[in-house]
Amino acid sequence: MGRAGWGGNGEIRLDSGFLLDFFGRIHYNSVMLGVLGSRGGDCRVAPYGRLFGLLAMTRHTKPSVTDLVVCRAINRTYGKRMRTIAMINQKGGCGKTTTAINTAAAFAALGYRTLLVDLDPQGHACMGLGIDPDKLTPTVYDALTDPKLPLIDAVINTKVEWLDLAPCNVLLAGAELELAGAVGKELILASKLRMLRERYKVCIIDSPPALGILTLNALVASTDVVVPVQVHYFALEGLKRLLETVHIIRNRFHPCSSEVLGLLLTFVEDGTIFSRQVQEKMRAYFGQLVFETVIHKTIRLAEAPSAGEPILTYAPESRGAADYMSLVREILTDPVWAEEVGNVQV
Repeated sequence: MGRAGWGGNGEIRLDSGFLLDFFGRIHYNSVMLGVLGSRGGDCRVAPYGRLFGLLAMTRHTKPSVTDLVVCRAINRTYGKRMRTIAMINQKGGCGKTTTAINTAAAFAALGYRTLLVDLDPQGHACMGLGIDPDKLTPTVYDALTDPKLPLIDAVINTKVEWLDLAPCNVLLAGAELELAGAVGKELILASKLRMLRERYKVCIIDSPPALGILTLNALVASTDVVVPVQVHYFALEGLKRLLETVHIIRNRFHPCSSEVLGLLLTFVEDGTIFSRQVQEKMRAYFGQLVFETVIHKTIRLAEAPSAGEPILTYAPESRGAADYMSLVREILTDPVWAEEVGNVQV
């Protein structure tokens, strides 16, 4: 096994021939293989399989077991980045805010440092965590409209361990007009969140029920999109168009890399034939895009926001708490998530 040692200028040298320099460049026997990222910038790393290919081309030999361990170690150290989920649906009443709050709380419960961004001017994500949005300053509104104000200045702690909140209030509704003529207005939130990549593992964005500038900011800033869908006939209308919109935004705006992680069925009632029929139609039409996990309609889940708590602290043994923990564990089975945020055991 290769041993690591510190060289000059912050370099890391290994007996296997690798060198990782101060600027995140990988070298093998003085030949640069690739760049992991700049210090303080986007530390996105290629999977170690690709590093293997570069190594084989450089050395003209099959990489050794030591090379495998080293590449994996480099990837674990420098390859992790914050994953950002935007909760999107232009239709209200689909459980979007409830899902944002409880998904964020579930990630935090598993030990992931999580940021919840309230991007809905109604401020319901704040209220759902027992916080009065009208008493806070600065907020997300100030960070979006003031180029000099970093988003971290608006972030506050919550009562849930490992969960922080970027709050907003009704003032955010004015941001749509204030930013209308701004150059690169769709990229503002992405730029603000980029400075927090080293602080958090997961970011959840609760977007407003409309496809305006705020929702565009959420989509461009996100790595993943979750669409909560109420198990109701009218909820299916416009869903295909929403998915097409996400695809268009991904192609139009750089560096948007957002992918639809899945459609989440909410307000599910197992005891009704209608609910089962809508679920069957959704799965038949959208296939693997629909999460296996569903969120059931329960009294405890409806009560939790009025208590100012996520369901995992309000009623940890309830079906709603189990549903959201199941959702997060399903998300974490995605290979990209496993590679980039790692596996936290608590």
